[in-house]
Amino acid sequence: METERFEQSLRDDNEERLMRLLPFILGASFLMLLVSFWIDDLLEVKWINGFLFTYCLIAFLGIQLGVVEREEKRIRLFQNMTVCCLLIWGTLMMGYKPESVISYFDFVIVFVVTGAVIQMKWQYWLIYFVVDFCGLIFMTPFLKRVDENIIVILVSVSIFYAMILYMNYLFYNQSMSNYRINCKLYEHQQELEKKVNEKTEALLNSERSMVKEVALLLATVLEYYDEYTKGHSESVALIAVSLAKALGFDLARQNEIYWAGLIHDIGKIHINKELLNKPARLNREEYEIIKGHTNHGYEMTKNAETLKEIAIIIKHHHEKFDGTGYPNGLKGDEIPLASQIIAIADAWDVMRSDRTYRRALTLENARLELIKNSGTQFSPQLVAVFLDLECARPD
Repeated sequence: METERFEQSLRDDNEERLMRLLPFILGASFLMLLVSFWIDDLLEVKWINGFLFTYCLIAFLGIQLGVVEREEKRIRLFQNMTVCCLLIWGTLMMGYKPESVISYFDFVIVFVVTGAVIQMKWQYWLIYFVVDFCGLIFMTPFLKRVDENIIVILVSVSIFYAMILYMNYLFYNQSMSNYRINCKLYEHQQELEKKVNEKTEALLNSERSMVKEVALLLATVLEYYDEYTKGHSESVALIAVSLAKALGFDLARQNEIYWAGLIHDIGKIHINKELLNKPARLNREEYEIIKGHTNHGYEMTKNAETLKEIAIIIKHHHEKFDGTGYPNGLKGDEIPLASQIIAIADAWDVMRSDRTYRRALTLENARLELIKNSGTQFSPQLVAVFLDLECARPD
């Protein structure tokens, strides 16, 4: 399996290198074709240069027009044809002009470049070279045009083939080694990422547990201090979470809103107990004192690392959508979304609960009250979503 992935990776690399090399070969073959017409000594091989230029032009146009697509069979065909054409060109140049230094130079360059650029198993290169060598001997006038030292030349060509073969063998093995190292590094990286994620999740769970414990403690203290909050805080938290779910909040954000709802009135423990539990309506001065509970709650929770976000929610849960709320008179989207959610949940539970100075509103009247204050006290979008919740939906 690993070898198959490596071979696929190598084919992709070969294709990329060929794509980059092809425009250069196209330009070089065109230049050599022009030179063939100008230099009398090269007129005989102009058709060889023309052959290389024609193939490169067709291949280049095929790539640009999308004919050579990234499919396994087409990639292999493209690579094999390109290697064959390059080797055939170098062999024909030396086979038809063995007396020319330029031909030897072309032969050496094309084999070295091809061997360096295209990496494959040495067995494949051996097949290429055997076929190429047979073509040089039997299909070109090479032997007839070499006047002397034919044995030395053939041995030199064979040694050259062996050198290229060995060079590609080294390149191939080095690529295989690099691939295995990269695979191990990738596996090690994945393992490290997994461990980091596990540790992070454990820390987050620990933090959530701490938030839960602190919030429950504060809620217990508040319920002991203010009789009215005994069921109110829990109801607000549950209603707020229902709205957060309907809005598509993730679980972590839902939990944050739940704990904020549970202790949204924690600042009231800074206010006189008799005033909090007063059976009659509050006068203006008393109401101003009660309004201070949002800032008190913020000051109590802002310095706790696990409650920083919750502290902001607590501070702004009495802001109004039109900017007439407290403590900062924030307006519209300036109000944290979680605070807007708590505000609706708080108002809904207040309307649906009995107070010492009035009876609870009916479901229909509570819905009408929310609609009436939509756009002034509450966000119209949140009100529309809330009214579709089960707790606010008419029977």
